[in-house]
Amino acid sequence: MTTHELFQEGLAALEQASFEQAEEIFGELVTADETNAEAWYHLAVCYLERQRADLAVEALQRALTSRPDDAEMHYLLGTALGSTGQIDGAAASYRRSLALNPTHQKAEEFLIRAESLIASREHFRQALKLLNTAHDTGSANRQMLNEALREMILSINIFPNSPARDHIGTVLTQITEGMISEGNQHALSFNVTEQTRLWAERYERACSFVLRRDWMSALALLREALLFRDQDAFVHHAFALTLFHINDLNGTLEELTRTLDLDDRYDLTSLGRLSLN
Repeated sequence: MTTHELFQEGLAALEQASFEQAEEIFGELVTADETNAEAWYHLAVCYLERQRADLAVEALQRALTSRPDDAEMHYLLGTALGSTGQIDGAAASYRRSLALNPTHQKAEEFLIRAESLIASREHFRQALKLLNTAHDTGSANRQMLNEALREMILSINIFPNSPARDHIGTVLTQITEGMISEGNQHALSFNVTEQTRLWAERYERACSFVLRRDWMSALALLREALLFRDQDAFVHHAFALTLFHINDLNGTLEELTRTLDLDDRYDLTSLGRLSLN
């Protein structure tokens, strides 16, 4: 059988999803000719289909030695690198693919995803760095927790499956304990009028339940308060903490994001209190 016939047999095996057979054929071809870029490329496809991404990376790197300006090979290399967790390398490969073929839609799509993962990872790393430098108590610790929580929210909002999801609970628990045991609260510069008094009273009662860890009572009152007004960052913040303590993490994240959308400087470590005098 000629090299061409063997190559066609490999393609036929690929079309029939006979990946193990195709892998053997293309493996034979590259053994016979290590410069056969097409055989290396299709061998990489077989490796990816069989969940052997590390071998696919090697095969594509060999293919690109002979065909360095092949946009499709750079794109597939990006996919293989991404599958092995090498996100920076994947992004670089997608960029190279687009440089060679600006109309490569898949490369553009996956580059956006890779860059999002990189951004999410950096926010998470910054959060961990902040937590590692935090103190046990005091204003410095509150500042670190505040910034770390912001970084985790950003990380998760960019990439919902960010590992920050597994760490954010620890930060929120520390913040809640600081409010309850250390009295981390602040007076709000909000003028309570006769029109807003009933709403303010509901909110303040909710805060008192938060400080007593009566989360269900706080939840009911905060929901009522938000029906009256939903434009106050401090109410959404208290609501977020309450949702966290009834194990609604998705709701918690939505409310924390809403808090920062309303006031990007809001102190997430302190419970806002109204003066009802």
